[in-house]
Amino acid sequence: MSKVRFLKAVLAGGASALAFGTAAHAGNFNIPGGDLETALNIYVAQTGTHLIVSEDAVRGVQTRGVHGDLPAEAALQRILAGTGFSAHNESGVIGIVRADPQAPVERIA
Repeated sequence: MSKVRFLKAVLAGGASALAFGTAAHAGNFNIPGGDLETALNIYVAQTGTHLIVSEDAVRGVQTRGVHGDLPAEAALQRILAGTGFSAHNESGVIGIVRADPQAPVERIA
């Protein structure tokens, strides 16, 4: 499935836009490890980046978080590292999607 089709399917399937704001920038990130949805919400609050993600898809998924002074894109990559998800930029809005739709995602119940 193409990225564009996937993002349209996610939007049609009840995805939630976590936030809408200004363009991403470099910053000093201090996003703790834990729940991926929470980490993405903190990332959005710090950067104002547009993110679209299915709450159902990330429910129970854990992240190691990110700490340090780095570009917003690098911070997002670190948040997603090891989660089975990746970021895809489509028309200025970043969609958080499964990196490999066939791979299992580790979840905490």
